[in-house]
Amino acid sequence: MRIGYCQFNVAYADIDRNLQKVTNLLENISADLIVLPELCMTGYCFSDRSELLQLSSRENHNKIIQTLSSIARSKHLYIVAGMSEAENDSLFNTAFIIGPNGIAGKHRKVNLTNNETIFSRGNKCEIFEIAQVKIGIAICFDSWFSESFRILSLKGAQIICCPSNFGGHWTLDVMKVRALENSVYTIMSNRIGCEQIGHEQADFRGESQVIDCGGNILIQANDDECVGIVEVNPEVANIKENIICNDMEYERRLYSKYVKYSI
Repeated sequence: MRIGYCQFNVAYADIDRNLQKVTNLLENISADLIVLPELCMTGYCFSDRSELLQLSSRENHNKIIQTLSSIARSKHLYIVAGMSEAENDSLFNTAFIIGPNGIAGKHRKVNLTNNETIFSRGNKCEIFEIAQVKIGIAICFDSWFSESFRILSLKGAQIICCPSNFGGHWTLDVMKVRALENSVYTIMSNRIGCEQIGHEQADFRGESQVIDCGGNILIQANDDECVGIVEVNPEVANIKENIICNDMEYERRLYSKYVKYSI
């Protein structure tokens, strides 16, 4: 399976420009699964809730889905795209799985940072099957909580997609650990550029990456607009062995009397 990321500088509040950028970046690629950054169609730093609600209108939502579905159809691939989602009067930081036939699944961000007070929280950790491969989604700060990846892996995830917007270095390290401790592939797609709210500037570092089941980086971006693709074998995910243990499943079960996961 050919998987990867599409990293770019998201234009603030300019959906048409972002759609065109994604269209151009994916024009000549060959892949089965591509992950775009978190909130990649609107930008991230909104202090005015009404502005993001307007950008999340049904008309804009349909335009984004139709455009990405058209790309997916022409390229025979699936796209995981971070978007703002309006439902009634609520806003969600959501990642949609979009395939040749439209929406194939979605995940609403569960763990919200102090900068994301305009959003409501998601409450599900679900698995979606595409091309006979089981994938899960964790959006940026979700990955800081081991429970998110553990529940997805217990449900059988072979690849976990992580649309992101961050500037610090910690998430890069966190993703290696999540891949290793759960024996899953991870695709982290982080944006580049900067945004301004009042006197505060948010800088995004890029460095998107694909990590294998042993916590090794297979491919990593720098801080430019790019697409990175690598071929992997999802069937090797969820194996019992890792570099220092022959039966990780047994070791995990030792903690079952202390921790119960609802899967």
